[in-house]
Amino acid sequence: MPVFLPQIHALEKALPVHNKRDGVRQASQLLLQLIEQPNLFLEQRMQILEALYQHSYSGSEEWRQASQLLLQLIEQPNLSLEQRMQILEALYQHSSSGSEEWRQASQLLLQLIEQPDLSFEQTLHVAEFLIQKSLNNLYQSDRSSHLLRGWLSRTQTSVVVGTSAVVIPIANWSSAFSSFVVDTFTETTSKESEEQRQVAQLLLKLAQRPNLSFKQALQVSRALYRCESKNREEQRQAAQHLLKLAQQPNLSFKQALQAARTLYENAPIYSEEELVALRLLWRLVQRQSISIERRLQVATIPLSIFKREKSYLAMAEAVQMILSLIPVELAKKYLAQKWPPLPLRQYQIIADHSYKVTALDIPYIIELANQETLPVSIRDEMYLILQNVIPQFGNISVSDEQIV
Repeated sequence: MPVFLPQIHALEKALPVHNKRDGVRQASQLLLQLIEQPNLFLEQRMQILEALYQHSYSGSEEWRQASQLLLQLIEQPNLSLEQRMQILEALYQHSSSGSEEWRQASQLLLQLIEQPDLSFEQTLHVAEFLIQKSLNNLYQSDRSSHLLRGWLSRTQTSVVVGTSAVVIPIANWSSAFSSFVVDTFTETTSKESEEQRQVAQLLLKLAQRPNLSFKQALQVSRALYRCESKNREEQRQAAQHLLKLAQQPNLSFKQALQAARTLYENAPIYSEEELVALRLLWRLVQRQSISIERRLQVATIPLSIFKREKSYLAMAEAVQMILSLIPVELAKKYLAQKWPPLPLRQYQIIADHSYKVTALDIPYIIELANQETLPVSIRDEMYLILQNVIPQFGNISVSDEQIV
């Protein structure tokens, strides 16, 4: 099937380079003429539209025309599921968050993955695409909002309106402008949260399909945890689905490790899911048929996975798992390799009393501070935390045995 890539490349070379804006405009107009040719295959039209997006400015008239042409393509009869997915993903990818095209593409994709004849792989693919795109948009919105707030807070100059020399301090209008921007971001975030909720519902339905393989069930669980749904019931169902999967009997070592790792990665600290994950890791560590090296890798999972909140319980359990596998002297060397000291900046955060811990953390921090198997730098870190959260901790004169 002939394609237009050679023609598109030739077009790019022929464009003027001395005036970028004129070159972009010429490229867009030539591509719009090219796509009007009759009897083009879908793949050819998609190539032209992709080039049109690349050669036009976001939000421009040419950009909008490309989106409208994609919406026209989706209305064509006899499109396969794969072709519909390709068109809608391209439209969603190139639409500004919160725009009409973005909204239409989002709804059409959500309708598409509800079709009963869609395979598991196709449904999961679209769901993960929506999750990733939405997460990217939320990140960009948060970052833009943060940058704008920072600019507004630093701006102290004045502006002159018209020729009347009326000076209006920016401080008088920045608050209102900031509120407008925040409201706009909030509205967009609300729409994306609703989309994430719909995706979560579809994933939960997908998880209930009969005869899912372990791999498929785990893929759904991971997608559910990546889905930023704020609905507590959906979060609870996602956790229960993974708990059920992780506790299936007759799992192979690899399957049990994948389930336990996924459960630990996504479990809130001191939650039921974290306790189950640690119990599953202990079971894997105690499997005598598995080599010591592989079991040590399992034991260090709580030390190697970065989480938003530190779980000192999990760290203490990891140390105990390692000590159950190898002698103390070897454990010291192993932990020195696997548990590097904090960067200097992180020490400063602790010293400035801005390092947050809870009452539940304290017994495990004390255990780690007293654990002679750990490197001195790690024990110092724990001691510094305790100094900041427990008044007069450094002046308490008791033995290690009394503290424990």
